[in-house]
Amino acid sequence: MRAFLLAIAVLSITPIAHAEVEALPRTLDLASGTLPDGSLTLANHGMTTLDLEISAQDVDLRPSGARMLSPTDDVVALPATMRLAPGETRTITVGVVSAPLAATSYRVVVSGAASATYLEIPVLVQPRRGPLSLASAAAQRGLSIAAPRR
Repeated sequence: MRAFLLAIAVLSITPIAHAEVEALPRTLDLASGTLPDGSLTLANHGMTTLDLEISAQDVDLRPSGARMLSPTDDVVALPATMRLAPGETRTITVGVVSAPLAATSYRVVVSGAASATYLEIPVLVQPRRGPLSLASAAAQRGLSIAAPRR
């Protein structure tokens, strides 16, 4: 199933590098067993400052083969807006709010109306194998949790 979703994600990619903006990596795979977040890097290779909007979208594949995107609350991409100067590189954090029961494909959409920029970056979210407790999430980030003293 994961291979099928990854194949669909790769085959339905809108170009990742626009004339001015490049997004890396080209596909984000958020694997199970890790803290459910990742990052994308946007680079402005153009000569003008870009005002960009960033959103996470659910991918709905219709029986006809058509692909529909719609806003989702299961995945977030932050910041939601950014100004990217010429030559500047910035990071987008992509986080999973609700882990799916099966591997699911989403898109991070980067758009800029004034610059006609439009990128779709495929995000494949793997199901979590077990519950991610607050303590294990903190440990993955190098933090510890102590009980309050009474």
